[in-house]
Amino acid sequence: MIKKYAALLLLLFISAFNILNAQDAPVLTFSVPYQNNVRYNRFLVNPAFSFVREDNTYITLYHRNQWVQYDDSPKMYMLSYNGKFTDRAGFGFGIYQQRLGVISSFGGIANYAYNVKIKDKFNVTLGFNVAYYNSGIDKNRTITEEPDPVLMAMRNNSLVSIKPGINVGYKGFDVGFYAENFVDYDFKSAGMAKLFTNKTYSGHFMYTYPIANGKDLFKDSDLRLMLRGKTSEEFGFGLGGSLMANFPSFGWLQTGIDDYYGVAIGAGFHFTKRLSLGYTFERTTKEGLVNLGPTHEITMIFAFKDREIAKKQLLEEQNKPKDTLAAIEEKLKEDLIKPKDSIEVKRDSIAAAEKADASFDRKAELEKLKLDMDSDNQHLIDALIKEDSVAKIRKTEFDQKVKNLKEYAEKEKAAKEQAGENKPLELKNIKQGKRIADPKTLEDLKHAEDGYYIVSKDIKAKDSDKALKIEKRKTFTEAANTAGKKRESGKEKGVYIVHVDNNPNPELEEQINESNNKPITNTLQNETPQKNQPRETSISLSRPRDIAAETGSEAEEGAKDTSSATPEKPREGLFSLSHPRDIKEESLKTEEDIKEFYSGKTAKPRETVKKVNRLSVEGMEPGFYIIANVFSGQENAENFVNKMGERGLKAGIFLNPKNNFRYVYLKKHYTWREALISYYSNVDNSYFDSIWIMSINTN
Repeated sequence: MIKKYAALLLLLFISAFNILNAQDAPVLTFSVPYQNNVRYNRFLVNPAFSFVREDNTYITLYHRNQWVQYDDSPKMYMLSYNGKFTDRAGFGFGIYQQRLGVISSFGGIANYAYNVKIKDKFNVTLGFNVAYYNSGIDKNRTITEEPDPVLMAMRNNSLVSIKPGINVGYKGFDVGFYAENFVDYDFKSAGMAKLFTNKTYSGHFMYTYPIANGKDLFKDSDLRLMLRGKTSEEFGFGLGGSLMANFPSFGWLQTGIDDYYGVAIGAGFHFTKRLSLGYTFERTTKEGLVNLGPTHEITMIFAFKDREIAKKQLLEEQNKPKDTLAAIEEKLKEDLIKPKDSIEVKRDSIAAAEKADASFDRKAELEKLKLDMDSDNQHLIDALIKEDSVAKIRKTEFDQKVKNLKEYAEKEKAAKEQAGENKPLELKNIKQGKRIADPKTLEDLKHAEDGYYIVSKDIKAKDSDKALKIEKRKTFTEAANTAGKKRESGKEKGVYIVHVDNNPNPELEEQINESNNKPITNTLQNETPQKNQPRETSISLSRPRDIAAETGSEAEEGAKDTSSATPEKPREGLFSLSHPRDIKEESLKTEEDIKEFYSGKTAKPRETVKKVNRLSVEGMEPGFYIIANVFSGQENAENFVNKMGERGLKAGIFLNPKNNFRYVYLKKHYTWREALISYYSNVDNSYFDSIWIMSINTN
C-alpha cells in the first residue's frame, strides 16, 4: 500500500516544506490543522480567541495523529497554557513538536489578545501568535546502509513567525481575520524566509446562541456555529465549518467539515469540575487521500477555575449593569438626546455656549453635585470626575452628563427597592467617631465605614455558631452581584446585605436624643444644637426580627408619638425665620408633614432632602445653613452675594477649610425643623434654584 501512494506522499512532502539549498535541511513550518479546536486551544484558530467568549484559563495536552494507516504520518504534540487572563486580555503559551516522516519541528508559541469595548455589546479584540521553532532532518529516524554525507551536512533552520489576528464582536456574533504567517524570519539567512513559507490567510464568521431555558444538566449551555474561509498560495481557497454544543455541567459535542481534511465528529466529558478529556475522529473525503485512513485527536484539559462558576461569572459580566459613565450615557441617550439638537441649532448657539464656558467653574459645579447626591452615588460622581479630568468638556456637555448621571442614579435606586432577597438592611450610625474599616462581627458593623456589607456563614457552620463572613462593597450593584454568587455557589448560607450609612440625619438624631430624656418622640423639636452633646444611643437598624436579635441594637426605628410639643419662638438676629407661622404650621411634626404643607404653598415644590452635609468650621456658629451656591474664587462668590442683595436676600459667605471653596448661604437656623421649613418653602418663596442644607458645628 505504501508503494501505491509513494507519489502522493512525495507530493505531501513537497507541500509541507521546500529545500533551501544543498546544505540546508528541509523545513517543516509551523502549520497546525486547527479546524477541530473549537472548544480548547482556540487561539490556534485565531489569536483573538484566547479572550473572545472565554471564561477560564487552562492547561491542555493535545495530540493529533493524522492519517494513521501509513507509517510516518503527520503527528502533532502540544502542551499549552491559555485563556482569559484579565477582564480585558487573553494570554497563552506552549511548546510543541511536529513530525512528518524524518522531518521534525520543535519550538514554542506565545499568544496575547486585548479587547477594546467600543459600545455596550460591541467590541474589538486584537491578538497575535508568535512561534519560534527549529526544523530539519531528524537523523535518528533516518535509515541508510551507510552514512549519507548529504544528510550529515544538512543544517537545521531556526525561524520565528508572527501571526496577527482580529475579531469584531456584536452581541452573539463574531467576525474575524487571521494572517497565519504574516512575518517569517529565518535566523540562518538573517532575513525574511520566502522559499519555504506558504502564506495563508483565513477568516471566520461565528454565532453563539445561549440556551436560555436550560435546566439541570443543560443550565448555562450554548450552541456555537462557525463558518471559515481559508486561502493559501499552495492550496488556493477552501471552506469549512463547525458546530459545537457546550454543556458546562458534563461536557460538549462537536462536528465539523473541511474541504481538505474531511468530516469530523467529537465529544468531551468533564470528569471533575476542573479535569476534562476530549476526543475527535476525522475522516477525509478528498479523492486520493481517503485511503490514508482516519485522524485521531485527543485533548486533556485542566481548568484553573471551577468550570460552572467560571461560566456563571462570564454570563454575569456580560449582563450586569455597568457603572461607567459611558454606559450610563449609552443607556439613556434615546431619552436624553433629542432629534432637535441639530447641527444648525448648535451653530446658532455657539456664541451663547462660549459665553457660558467663560464663567463655567468646573470644580465648583462638581462640588455642588457632591452636595446634591447621596453617598450611594459616589461611584457615579467619581466616574464623572475621572472623565472630566481627562477631557475639559464644555458646560453644555457637562450639564448633559450630570443629567444622565442623575437619571441613572434614580434607576439604580428603583432597582434597589425592588431587589427582592438582595434588598439591603439599613444600618444608620449617627454617632461621630472612629470607623472600623474591616468589621468582623455584627457589633463591628455598628461602627463600620459607609458601604454595603455582605454577611454570610459557611455552609458547614451550625446555626448556633457566631462566626460570620463579612465582605465590603462600595456600591449596591457590586454587593448584589457578590451576594448572588455566594448563594449560587452553595458554599455559604444566610446571605444578606447590610447598608451602613453614617451620613447625618438630624431628624433621627433629635428623635433619639428625645427618647433618652423624654417619653415624647418622633417629632421635630426646636432645640438648639450644642457642641459635644452626649448621645447614649446612636444606632438605628431597619431589619427583620431575626437580624435585630443578632445585632442587639438599642435604638428603635421610631417610637410612637404620645403627645405634641410646642416649638419655641423663632430667634431674632442671625438665626431667624422671616415668614409668619399659623396654627397649622405649628402642628407640623415630621419632615413629610412639612414637605406636604409647603408643596401646596410654592410654585416649585422641592424634592425630599437626599442628604445632610455635615461640616466643622472654626469660628462659625452652630446651626443648619441653607446653601445656595459654591465658588472656587472669592470674586465670583461676592458677585453672587451682590445679586442676591439686589433681590432682597441677605446672603453670607464662609470658607470650607477642607477644599477652599466659598459657600454662599441664604439662611441659617438653630433647629432642623426651621431649616426644613426654609428648604421646602423655597426660602419664603424667594429663591427657586438649587439649595442644600449644611449642618455646621452641630456635632
